[in-house]
Amino acid sequence: MIKVLWKPAESRPQNAAALEAAIEQVAPAAQVTLTVADDGVWQVRALLPAAMCARGGDFASRDVSARVASVLDDHDCPARTFARA
Repeated sequence: MIKVLWKPAESRPQNAAALEAAIEQVAPAAQVTLTVADDGVWQVRALLPAAMCARGGDFASRDVSARVASVLDDHDCPARTFARA
């Protein structure tokens, strides 16, 4: 089951339950943080469980942020992935 954190919680869209169900389809068991930016675009950080690392998966293979951002975009919630520093 995924874990979705909407930041701030009061910005959670009315269709959040439908969005979370769609996210579950593309990123099962992911931990997802969605932070609304000043420009109203959702910044996405989504990672699959760390247990994948023990099976030879690296950090990049756990990062499913782009998949989640795509789901939000498809549901008329503009989104982007966090830029890496």
